Amino acid sequence: MNMLKVDTIVKPFKFETIIKILKEADVKDISFYEIKGYGRQKGYIKEIIDTSALTIQFLPKISIEFYIEQNKFESTIARLLKEIQTGTIGDGKIIVEKVDRFFVF
Repeated sequence: MNMLKVDTIVKPFKFETIIKILKEADVKDISFYEIKGYGRQKGYIKEIIDTSALTIQFLPKISIEFYIEQNKFESTIARLLKEIQTGTIGDGKIIVEKVDRFFVF
């Protein structure tokens, strides 16, 4: 069985949407973490006007880690991207790694 490990880092309000999609794709191995961080936006929030008081903020994010069979990957990722992208900076990231071995015990 060819497996992939996928880590999504997204805005917290997208959590339930992602879990729903993963359940519908029959993904069973899911973990999530509440994290803080920043990417290309450097923690700046668009609504901040006064640049003299601008400081880097670690923004709240959710990291959802799951394992998926390679034959389900493309359709599941396509659906995730369609549902979670808002078109604004800071939507998130998807990191994919090939899994050489996968044991369930």
